[in-house]
Amino acid sequence: MRKIFNKICLVLVALFISQFVWADQIVDANEILSKVDAVLAAPEDLSALIKISIINKNGDIKNREVQMYQKGNKKRLVKVLAPADQKGIGFLSLPDDIIYVYLPAYKKTRRIAAHIKNQKFVGTDFTYEDLEAKNYSDKWTPELFRTEKEMFVLKLIPRQEVVSEYSKIILYVRVEDYFPLKAEYYNKKCELIKIMEILKTERIKEYLIPVSYSMQDLCSGNKTEMVMSEVKLDTGLDDNLFTERNLAR
Repeated sequence: MRKIFNKICLVLVALFISQFVWADQIVDANEILSKVDAVLAAPEDLSALIKISIINKNGDIKNREVQMYQKGNKKRLVKVLAPADQKGIGFLSLPDDIIYVYLPAYKKTRRIAAHIKNQKFVGTDFTYEDLEAKNYSDKWTPELFRTEKEMFVLKLIPRQEVVSEYSKIILYVRVEDYFPLKAEYYNKKCELIKIMEILKTERIKEYLIPVSYSMQDLCSGNKTEMVMSEVKLDTGLDDNLFTERNLAR
């Protein structure tokens, strides 16, 4: 009888420890993700010229050039400069899942509904959801999936109220500075469909900025690379820049 009692005690202790470790893991994961958000939103504002190369599975390349303005992780405006047949197309991302798209051919601005944010922006492999201004912590519940050499690996699950095309994202975060270097995107069938990688970062002022990154679509075999130049930080961008009216200009 005493042996049975001891075994029950051991099981209870093991359950208590496992629950404690699990809870501690969740706390750590949230802290890591909050630090990721802080790193990405460190500059008060940012503007940059972005050159885009869309490479299909046969190696053919289509080029785009866009101007981007961003304020923290809350507001982002992107306008196409080239090619000529797409010049003026733009999108505006605002808090509370608000995204507007401007199509100069129709001279019309329309709001993108949450359930169709999986549309690709001007033929790239980045969807509106990928490009929207956001804090990860606002939309995703993190779990410390595993740790690798010099890397935290987080599994992100969309929060209950969030509409996303992804069932999960596996995010690779550098331990040294909490900078996210890679993201793996999974569809509703839990199939890996896209991989985003930061190819190059630069220290500008006191900030770490991703100046070259790529998105690979594993379904189509296409890949999109983006390179930022003429990066300007903390210039005091006015909130009036991030409006529907300015998007249509």
